[in-house]
Amino acid sequence: MPPLSLLFRTWRRHWVTLVVWTGFCLLVGIYNLVLYPYLVSLPEYSRYLSGLPQWLRFLEGQPGQLDTATALLFLSTFGFSSPFIWLLLILRVGVNETAGEEEQGSLIFLLTHPIQRRTLYLAKVLAIGVMVFLMGFVLWASTAVMIVIDKVPIGLDWLGVVVLNLGLFVFWCGTVAMLVGALTGKQDFSTLLTALFILVVWAVEGITRLGILPISAHWVNPWGLVLISFTEKNTTAPWWTWSVIAGLCLLTSASGAIAWHRRNFSSYRGNNF
Repeated sequence: MPPLSLLFRTWRRHWVTLVVWTGFCLLVGIYNLVLYPYLVSLPEYSRYLSGLPQWLRFLEGQPGQLDTATALLFLSTFGFSSPFIWLLLILRVGVNETAGEEEQGSLIFLLTHPIQRRTLYLAKVLAIGVMVFLMGFVLWASTAVMIVIDKVPIGLDWLGVVVLNLGLFVFWCGTVAMLVGALTGKQDFSTLLTALFILVVWAVEGITRLGILPISAHWVNPWGLVLISFTEKNTTAPWWTWSVIAGLCLLTSASGAIAWHRRNFSSYRGNNF
């Protein structure tokens, strides 16, 4: 078990991320709280959605079993705005915890700890995992308040499944960012590579849903699994989604730990480690 001080160090370094995310969730919750009663009273909005061009529906996602007003709010919140901001914040944290330590010169302090590098790396993964869990709880709570006040026909347990799936996906992307940062040691380059990778994952899922690809890629695509979880209201125990994404998190974390353990830091800052 890594020293608790290493976990607190990661949280201290990124407390602003938690503050920014909490503010964002509060704003989105208030926005949905005010907008839902207005949308639910507009029957013509259903015709508007059905008339959208295919490429725009590709960007917004598919409403599945949700009614019109709920579909708009939940697809805009969980299909675009929340994943975008959440991924942006966690990618920054993940890259900063590996490549950032190297570029900022703080790696010399970490390497003096009497623990193995892979243990140090896994401590960072654990710290980020706890951060993602806390951020997911804030997102769930802000949305749950809106659901209760506006009497939205959505169960809080189903909402929890949606947030859990999205959080697992975000955490996996954070471990990917850490892995790339550990391999390159360059913050900007690592951020670019990770962002491009996530963009490809998103694009493959969208292309699959448009029917361009002849295979059902969303059954193995993490982003597709997340989409399925919140477009199908009756999916309350998506064990397949949890298993796939959790397995990817473990694989990426182990790969990053091995990469950092084998990385040659002998010439770092002129010190011999």
